[in-house]
Amino acid sequence: MDDSKGSTSMSSEGTVTNSPTNYDPHQSEYHDPDAKPFLEHLEDLRKMLLRAMGALAVGMCVAFPFTNQIMERLYYPLYRNNLDPNEILNVLEMTGAIKTILTVGLWSGAIISAPFIIFFICQFVFPGLLEKEKKVLVRSSGFAVVLFAVGVAICYFQTLPFAVKVMFKFADWINVATDTIRLQDYLAFNLKLMLGFGIAFELPEILYVLGHLGLVNSRQLREKRRHILVGLLVLAMMLTPPDPGTQLMLAGPLFILYEVCIWLIYFKEKRDGTHEDIYRKDEDHEDDPAST
Repeated sequence: MDDSKGSTSMSSEGTVTNSPTNYDPHQSEYHDPDAKPFLEHLEDLRKMLLRAMGALAVGMCVAFPFTNQIMERLYYPLYRNNLDPNEILNVLEMTGAIKTILTVGLWSGAIISAPFIIFFICQFVFPGLLEKEKKVLVRSSGFAVVLFAVGVAICYFQTLPFAVKVMFKFADWINVATDTIRLQDYLAFNLKLMLGFGIAFELPEILYVLGHLGLVNSRQLREKRRHILVGLLVLAMMLTPPDPGTQLMLAGPLFILYEVCIWLIYFKEKRDGTHEDIYRKDEDHEDDPAST
């Protein structure tokens, strides 16, 4: 008998079985020959992290020369509330000025580079997409930048002035002086909140891409509307100061964008002719006794 085809052995029940001589017990029966080895995934992760750090470094280099101008723009919420930053913002440490410059550079750089970092993460998370699906991701990247900018703008022009007003009202309510606020803390608060709004506004973009890839459909999104609303309120509680008004300023626009995504995905399904199939499958599943 040819050794390359295996060897013959007798089992305990008297049956004859053939076992390959070159059998590897560590190889999975469902091994995918096209799958990347683990070390290649680690290499892709390393490249993604290097690109993200490079984007952050470039953003910081862009922001550092404009530190004074950025700080002046961040005083806008105080001006909206008739407050003079020169009277209430102070540097309380010997190294406070250096820390302030680093804070402004770091968080401003993060805001500038955030859309690019998100794009690099998407490139790493969706490596197995088809060419058509990759084109959807690339085309939607411009929309992602717009949404990020809209989130930052809403925070800057609406949320921050309101949040500053609420914080000072609380201080007056408990009779706490507000004439000595650390400049570094104030700037970090503003920049972190703007970054949080920008990242949160990427959620509708992610949902839209998932709909184009067929991972979610309009019916599923409508059925989960109440759950999504609760999730958005929880997200707003985590990203904003502890007052309901500021939280609604984040959750409200996000919920509106969620509804817009439902309609965009619905129209795509109608255009592709998959809308009726989706509803028919869902109805068949509901009528199937095994599904209950």
